[in-house]
Amino acid sequence: MIVVKRPSKKISSVMGKVYPELSLLAIEEEFCMDVFSLDEMIRGWFVGGFEPTIYKTTDVEVALQKFKTGDYEESHCHKIATEITVIVSGKAEMKGEVYGEGSIIRINPGEYTDFKALEDTVTAVVKLPGVLNDKYLEKES
Repeated sequence: MIVVKRPSKKISSVMGKVYPELSLLAIEEEFCMDVFSLDEMIRGWFVGGFEPTIYKTTDVEVALQKFKTGDYEESHCHKIATEITVIVSGKAEMKGEVYGEGSIIRINPGEYTDFKALEDTVTAVVKLPGVLNDKYLEKES
């Protein structure tokens, strides 16, 4: 628990008059933050309708993923969800195109893509809605 002490505006101002000497009075507020580690999550996914998660929802899925040079994910699509991938750092190839730091790629439902890290790469991924079992490998479709 973190306790923050700050001057109370309610105490230092009464009926429109400011009393500076009262601003030295402090009130205590409690702020409780839950802290997690990305290492506790599976493949970087930390928000969604799965376990483990820090926020359970089927509205969206969110991940921060780290790939080593040469890591590869087979071509797949989502029939319902839209997936948005941000290349935070590094360089990757998706569907034959090379993307670098700062690229934002929106993959629409039904669109297939693979992923190959051309160097150590970090991505932020948002998938919406957060539909479980909505991943279809291209070679199986």
